[in-house]
Amino acid sequence: IWTGKNGVKVGDDCAIGIGSFICGSGARIEIGNNVRIADGVRMYTFNHNYEKIGKSIAKQGNTLGEIMIKNNVWIGSGAIILLGVTIGKNSVVGAGAVVTKNVPANSVVAGVLSFTIPGLGQFYGDSPTKGLIFLLGVEGSLLTSIFLVSDLHIEL
Repeated sequence: IWTGKNGVKVGDDCAIGIGSFICGSGARIEIGNNVRIADGVRMYTFNHNYEKIGKSIAKQGNTLGEIMIKNNVWIGSGAIILLGVTIGKNSVVGAGAVVTKNVPANSVVAGVLSFTIPGLGQFYGDSPTKGLIFLLGVEGSLLTSIFLVSDLHIEL
């Protein structure tokens, strides 16, 4: 556990697995009661800014955000929890998941969705969704297949 002035608070009857890295150096991390954190879990309360092209990322500062893990949560091995996230009570985070948004109470979340993000002046290929990677699972298994989509059009 690596902490700064805001601290890391861990509730009663919690377990944190070997090799986990809980980095509260940027903002507070609060872990509720009866939480199970498996091995190799990562939690980060800061992220490097990168929006100014031509300026060193190291000199652009950081964005900070708290992480709140409510009561009776299980976080699977290798999961990554990023800044600004609250994981609701009685929830499960699947092994290897990357959590970037709040998780409602009584939920199960799993998976990783990686794609090119516009904003640094270019896309991968000619479409912002080209190179989109889908992780497909079958109920009861964490991951059954990975495949790359060469081009995809999404309408919202």
